[in-house]
Amino acid sequence: SGLFYGYPLIEWHGETDYRHKLNTSPFSFRRWTQEVITPGEFTTDGGSIPRLAWNLPGMNPWTYLNAYIIHDWLFTTHEKRPGVPCTFDEANLILAEALSTARCPRYRIALIYDAVAEDGRKHWDKVSVP
Repeated sequence: SGLFYGYPLIEWHGETDYRHKLNTSPFSFRRWTQEVITPGEFTTDGGSIPRLAWNLPGMNPWTYLNAYIIHDWLFTTHEKRPGVPCTFDEANLILAEALSTARCPRYRIALIYDAVAEDGRKHWDKVSVP
């Protein structure tokens, strides 16, 4: 399992509109492989959880925000990360690892992973760093 360092600094712009900002103690995620992922400044919606599911325990954009920020950073920068290209499938595996690190129950990890695998691919090449 991985390890989160620091805390994300989030600037709120609306219900699902956040700006991840850099701070003096950068937020990062160390994977089991020892790769460290440190998000830069970018816009995120937290978890892209359909509004109908928000009433289910743990199924909202904020409960596993640390994991969602790591995933959204990979999703947003997959073509631009120098020396560390990332595929859609790798980003989703890292999401599952980050969710596990955030103590998300396995059944919920499976639900989130499957939803992203099914719906996220159409957005994969449409994102870009602002």
